[in-house]
Amino acid sequence: MSRVIDTDVLVVGGGGAGFRAAIGARMKDVRVMLLSKGPLARCGATPMAGADFTLDGNSMSKIPGLKGDPNDSPEKVLNDIVTQG
Repeated sequence: MSRVIDTDVLVVGGGGAGFRAAIGARMKDVRVMLLSKGPLARCGATPMAGADFTLDGNSMSKIPGLKGDPNDSPEKVLNDIVTQG
């Protein structure tokens, strides 16, 4: 069964960026349709954006209560990110 829906703007993706794009389009007084595979603002990369950070082990070892590798460095972490990314 198919259904035709008429809209001015179609936003695909209900993560933070898609949700915000739909809000912005609606504020321009147009008809907006947002398609999402999961719950709004809780799918895609959005959940990871607020729960992830990168820190070198040397800096981490200087924070009370955190373990880190004193032999690590910001340069090594940057190299790891560029190489693995």
